[in-house]
Amino acid sequence: MKTISWEEGEKRLLSNFEVLKECQKLEPEFRILRELIYLRKGKRISQEELARLIKIKQSNIARSCKH
Repeated sequence: MKTISWEEGEKRLLSNFEVLKECQKLEPEFRILRELIYLRKGKRISQEELARLIKIKQSNIARSCKH
């Protein structure tokens, strides 16, 4: 199996209309996540500290930051 870059994989996936449509539905959620990551880093708050502040598991924050 040939390895492809993230960009190529994304391009292939988004060329599928159904996948593109679903990604567009999720865009508001992704926008919020990007803003949260930006603000957290700007305040120099660790994922662990943020998890404690908003009372969720740190692993949930880590998983969200991958998107």
